[in-house]
Amino acid sequence: MCQLTPDSVDTENWVITGGIKTEAGKDRLVPIHLSARPIVTRWMEKGYKTLFADEKGNPLDKDKWGTRFERAMKTIFKDVDVVPYTTRHTCASILHAAGADPLSIAKIMGHKDYKITADVYTHIELDELKAAMETLA
Repeated sequence: MCQLTPDSVDTENWVITGGIKTEAGKDRLVPIHLSARPIVTRWMEKGYKTLFADEKGNPLDKDKWGTRFERAMKTIFKDVDVVPYTTRHTCASILHAAGADPLSIAKIMGHKDYKITADVYTHIELDELKAAMETLA
């Protein structure tokens, strides 16, 4: 995320191109949700070299970004330990609960197949298990 630049954002199609960790994750397209578009627009309007920058426009490195993220999360979720990777688990789980296509979820997450996404990142709540059982007639 720290390497994302304004050029990483396509506001015509509302996607971010990024990812460097794995072959499946490299340069993947991640759609920008409608509610996040104004935030991304504000970041881009600052004219910084990277989307995530400090108050002076200097790019944030992984540690500085992580520190800011954790500080914000502690403000929002007072007694819950939320780290940057928590957002990946949340995203995968919400997409799954909403009925998103498993292949699409894997692609968004930057995984080669859904098995990694399902085994590691997707957490199914008891209500979802009950609803699944109720599909039996």
